[in-house]
Amino acid sequence: MRPGLQQMLKDAQKGNFDIIVCTKIDRLSRSIRDFFELNDIFEKYNIKMVCTTQDFNTTTAAGRMFLNMLVSFGEYEREII
Repeated sequence: MRPGLQQMLKDAQKGNFDIIVCTKIDRLSRSIRDFFELNDIFEKYNIKMVCTTQDFNTTTAAGRMFLNMLVSFGEYEREII
């Protein structure tokens, strides 16, 4: 795992922040499994995730489906590169 991501997870456990801002979901992870493991950690520590270029609302079924599609496309892109 990436050193910066490992440090971010340590900081999350310490409660050092409550929001993660990224430009695109695939900049956080291009693996479905890894992304949802990260998402579980964020939920455990009440950390909200915001993407500046992708608008999704995970409190709705449609928003969760859209997020799943974005993560799936990120993994697909990684596999074909």
